[in-house]
Amino acid sequence: MASIYRLGDDGVALLVAQCYQLVDLKDLDIPPSSILKSPSVQTYIYNELFNEGVLSPIIPPETYRLRVLKALISRIEASEDWDPEEDEIIEPLITALTILMSLPKEDSSGIDSPPLLSFVKYTLPSSTRSQTTKSIATSESRGLIYGFGSTGFRTWEAALHLGTYLSCTEDGRALIQGKRVLELGAGTGFVSLLCKRHLGAKSVLMTDGNAKLVDLFNSTCLKENKLADDQDIQGEVWEWGTALAQEDGSDASVERFDVALGADLTYDTSIIPLLTDTVSTLFSSHGVKKFVLSATIRNEETFNAFLAACRDHDFRISKIQYESPSFADQTGFFHDTRTPIWTYTIEPS
Repeated sequence: MASIYRLGDDGVALLVAQCYQLVDLKDLDIPPSSILKSPSVQTYIYNELFNEGVLSPIIPPETYRLRVLKALISRIEASEDWDPEEDEIIEPLITALTILMSLPKEDSSGIDSPPLLSFVKYTLPSSTRSQTTKSIATSESRGLIYGFGSTGFRTWEAALHLGTYLSCTEDGRALIQGKRVLELGAGTGFVSLLCKRHLGAKSVLMTDGNAKLVDLFNSTCLKENKLADDQDIQGEVWEWGTALAQEDGSDASVERFDVALGADLTYDTSIIPLLTDTVSTLFSSHGVKKFVLSATIRNEETFNAFLAACRDHDFRISKIQYESPSFADQTGFFHDTRTPIWTYTIEPS
């Protein structure tokens, strides 16, 4: 009888966490065959990634799991340690492979088609691996831009960097604990969900200009993160340059917040004036004392244009000296760090 697998520092739990975040196959940290060929490890992997009857609906897409399973089996059987007479791939994994290979291929979304959504589960970074890990789930499509003009159906690197800072540093946690939080351009709502579910925010308002994203957040995402009955978190459509309104359309000019957050909002110089005007409104009309922004620096001139606009508003700006761990050292919120990601605090004068 196979022994019971117990989580350790062998990389198996890390692999599972990466798979739930849909990390590219080439970047997966797959343990060596000497570990994977253990029947107890295979059983654990099956139960965590391929046992659909137990795991649904929070489970990686079928096409992704098929690619992962092929890679795992290939890693095991190609090893010099593999003895086909003594070792075996457990039957549930073989059955899962057969089923996944028999499924029809998913149609790719055309440019004018709505995105194909799937759940993505993000594991919070941790210095240790245990049987219980904290996570949040979003509903995303890993396509980039659709005909209706949104990049918001996926969580981008700057949001994962900001989430790492907020989760893993004393200063970051202090920004959120007990605070009334508003997120600008929230997209999937990853940061908003993190703040309410795990960082102790008093209340959270997720805002985005795309009504489809807000509807998805208020229905599917809140439910899957056990926040559907929490009256202190909701999503609202907010187009920059207009007044913030309540979900029922009534004026929200008296609504107050302590801190505002944003990630990857400065990718286009044409929206910077609206962004800084909106931040100014948060300072003057909604009680916000601090705006924290993370940005992937794909074009330094574009971000410098944002900083210049902040100076034109007489905002006080300060760069937070924090860098995410390199990908190889990350234990959660996995993201590429090769392109610089800067985080700033912006405050009223």
